[in-house]
Amino acid sequence: MRSVARAGGVCAALALGLALVPALSAQADPSRPSDAIACDVEALKDAIDAANAAGGGTIRLPSKCTYTLTAVDNTGPSGDPNGLPLITTPITLKGGKRTVIERSAAAPQFRIFEITGPAGALTLDGTGRGKGRGDGWSAASVLGNPVLSGIDRDRDRDRDRDDRDCRSGSGLTVRGGSSTDDGGAVFVDDNRSLTLKCTTLTGNHADDDGGAVYAEDDSTVTATSSHVDGNTAADEGGGIFTDEAALSLTHSSADRNAAGDGGGIFTALGSLSLTDSTVNKNTASDGGGGGVLSVETPATYIRSQVNRNTGGALGGGIVIITSGDLTTFSRSEISGNTAGEVGGGLFIIGGNTTMESTGVSKNTVTGSSALGGGIFLLDGTLTLRDSRVTGNTAPGAGSDGGGITNSGTLDVESTVIKNNTTADRGGGLYNDGGAATLTDSRVTRNKAASGGGIFEEPGSTVTLNQTAVVNNDPDNCAPPGAVPGCIG
Repeated sequence: MRSVARAGGVCAALALGLALVPALSAQADPSRPSDAIACDVEALKDAIDAANAAGGGTIRLPSKCTYTLTAVDNTGPSGDPNGLPLITTPITLKGGKRTVIERSAAAPQFRIFEITGPAGALTLDGTGRGKGRGDGWSAASVLGNPVLSGIDRDRDRDRDRDDRDCRSGSGLTVRGGSSTDDGGAVFVDDNRSLTLKCTTLTGNHADDDGGAVYAEDDSTVTATSSHVDGNTAADEGGGIFTDEAALSLTHSSADRNAAGDGGGIFTALGSLSLTDSTVNKNTASDGGGGGVLSVETPATYIRSQVNRNTGGALGGGIVIITSGDLTTFSRSEISGNTAGEVGGGLFIIGGNTTMESTGVSKNTVTGSSALGGGIFLLDGTLTLRDSRVTGNTAPGAGSDGGGITNSGTLDVESTVIKNNTTADRGGGLYNDGGAATLTDSRVTRNKAASGGGIFEEPGSTVTLNQTAVVNNDPDNCAPPGAVPGCIG
């Protein structure tokens, strides 16, 4: 895997042509939402230029409108072509139901947005209700203008209704971007930000990293009630790629994306937070991390799913590679994922990982000598508390550890390891050079050729504290007598 380090910063910003913001009518009522801009690509470009010139603003887009981009607008500081003007100030594009910004399939390669400049910050907000066909234009809510700023103030009371609309299918869509390098839809430069609300990024592609979104050093990417689905990258991060950036998803998805590594999300040297979100049905065709691949990144998963992803050799659901960061899972699910060689659900190298009230189930490693149908802990510490490791498989003839393969430090508390199978050793737990402590837990109905419940290799230690290892096939622990307190 190549290094993810990037050359930092931009040496110079492009000079933009400035457009005048049209004056509001003297009879404009600031309590009434303004009309959207015209459903016309040039009107959208003019509005972005005008908002940049004014120091930022909100541009309202009409519902049921498709902006189809057919030509390159600029080459940004990233060195790559873009379809719309650079975002150099805080700008919100507020669309409504069936508002679409797309690159024409017949157009040359270019991404849609590049966020750069001294103060670039882009919000894509699909909760708006653009009026009519958009026959006129206004740059609503330009920063620093009290009249324009008042236009959106009344809409706060509609926030709950907007969110309900979003969940039922309304929203802004950005699709068809195709970058010759990174970030098929959006490139987020150093110290810049991207916010998605009720927005879908789909059908975008990057020849390198970040099929939909690529974010660089000290930038932030925040998604709420949004979907980064069905994008592709040739290298890393089919949906989202972040390098030394903060990534947060709430009530959002990164589903059905594909890349070499990190099919859904690839994140390095930053932070990751998923709350009530899904990373499902993604594919990593090379190394692994079908759903998520994180490198030196503290991460939190709360009430989230990483399900039915496919990795390459390792980590069908998630790959964690770190020297000491903390990864926590709470009331989450890692299920139905597949990898070729190690860690069908989860592959961990280093750090401290904690799972509370979390299920690791129905994951598979398919190789002939594979390890860890559910979890493979190569190094570091893993704590399972009030969790379930169930129905995972390692069916290859020489495979070990249907539920868990442990070569690190494993602490299992009040957890069930059940109905896991492997062709060779350790149906529930294969302890290969690691230290495992099981407290108030249950290892039952697992199956292997030897050590249906637990198989302990020489040099490993398994400690049972008020833990039942029972009803495993063909035996509970192997070799006989290796695990103190385990009978049969």
